[in-house]
Amino acid sequence: MTLAWLATRGPVLVDSGIFASCGWHVLQGKALYLEAWDSKPPGITLLDGLALAVGGREIESVRTMELLFGAAAALCVFRIALVALRSRAVATASALLFAAQFYSGKVFQGGNLTEEYASVFALAGVLGAVEAGARAGRARLVAVAGAGFSFGLAALTKEPFALSALPWLAFVLLAPRAEGEPRAALRVAGIWIVAGLVPLAAVLTWLASRGAAAAWWDSITYHFVATAWDPDAPRLDANRAASASLLERVVTNWRPAWDHVLRRVPITSLAALLGLYALGSREFLCRTRWFPVPVLAMLAADYLGTLVSPRQYGHYYMQLVGSFVLLAACGLGFVAWKLEGLRAKLPAASKRLGLVVAVVALAAVAFGVVREDLVGRFRAKFAAAREFRSSAIATAILAEARPGDTLWATSGNNSRYYLETGLLSPTRYLFVFDHVFVDSWLDTGAEKLARVRADLAEAPPRFVIVAEGDAGFLEHTEFFDWITRDYVRTDVVDDDPNTRGHVARLFVRREGRQ
Repeated sequence: MTLAWLATRGPVLVDSGIFASCGWHVLQGKALYLEAWDSKPPGITLLDGLALAVGGREIESVRTMELLFGAAAALCVFRIALVALRSRAVATASALLFAAQFYSGKVFQGGNLTEEYASVFALAGVLGAVEAGARAGRARLVAVAGAGFSFGLAALTKEPFALSALPWLAFVLLAPRAEGEPRAALRVAGIWIVAGLVPLAAVLTWLASRGAAAAWWDSITYHFVATAWDPDAPRLDANRAASASLLERVVTNWRPAWDHVLRRVPITSLAALLGLYALGSREFLCRTRWFPVPVLAMLAADYLGTLVSPRQYGHYYMQLVGSFVLLAACGLGFVAWKLEGLRAKLPAASKRLGLVVAVVALAAVAFGVVREDLVGRFRAKFAAAREFRSSAIATAILAEARPGDTLWATSGNNSRYYLETGLLSPTRYLFVFDHVFVDSWLDTGAEKLARVRADLAEAPPRFVIVAEGDAGFLEHTEFFDWITRDYVRTDVVDDDPNTRGHVARLFVRREGRQ
């Protein structure tokens, strides 16, 4: 939990701010996708909205939820390893290794990301599958339903996690069935699929009741264009397309996967290699009900999940952490199994010596995990958190805001200010990035841009925040002419950690402008 706490301190970064602010808009009655648009599936927006509803309009509400998810993930890893590998020591070590991997800055990147929550849901699904493989009768069917439901939540939070479910569905279907019914496999598959569709049906019903079901489908079709979007093409061409083929992605994604996950914690990497070696032991596979096989298949599926986009953002590779650590758990379980026979043959003195060696080894692992200066990290995180809470722009807006005032942030890098101030956007596009204005099922990019202009003209916001030098291709159009005419450029600025040294500046609408 210490690693989780350290990882979640400090300023809210780009995606985290977008998700939290979108959740705030939905909590205030805005229809997701229709009145508060984001390209991601609804899971993270609903989770953030729930956290803000329970804990209040503070980023700490979201951070508390993240800590609870982190604890749940560690417990899932512990229970999975305990049931599948039958060793409390291996289960404990696996949970610790998961925390060390998951909260690495390389992949966690400030937190509150889709992959973070989806990973936890996926681990809960794995736990359900493992419990189902170890149980019979009604308890088995309940575990199957839990697995399907959890993987459904994972896919609803980050779509590629649907691939992670396939090896575990096969694992449950192929596991020995105590009831011996010829139609047992069909029943299990049906329960899994129906339970997995329950979250989707619930969210779709909710969106349909708000008239936003078509807008959700439009955001899905948007992905087929946006994931092929080329960030190196000329800025004014919103529909530029990348040329990377699937094979090219498979090859090029190996390097960031290696850098972000596979080599981050050497102990985990060594244990994962032992897990691969354990796949050659039929006796070990039978002892663990072939558990390492779906683990390796899940790791391959998770790697494919990182190929959806040709870009290689670090947090994409968070999807690999759960399955990679489970493979490492298999390696630790294999070693523990091999040592069981040796331990029985050792005299009592040797056993005590082994305990001392184990304690020293555990201390060495702990030192490797927390070898960075924890005191320095605590101080840095506290300082960053204080700086975030006292942001000049949020303070200035809250000092002047009147009931009914609205805010618009020109860049997604500044969307966190919606949450900080509590003000809402007058247009469904809470932020602007170049790739927002690509053609999708309902609208062309030009129509989306026209809608933003019309919304801002019909209900002009009292406050506008511009990330200077980071307002996307809009800077190369006449879009911002109305700001010069109708708004006062203030001296209130914030150094923005999201914009590579650029500053965010506050503009306030001139009194009397309609």
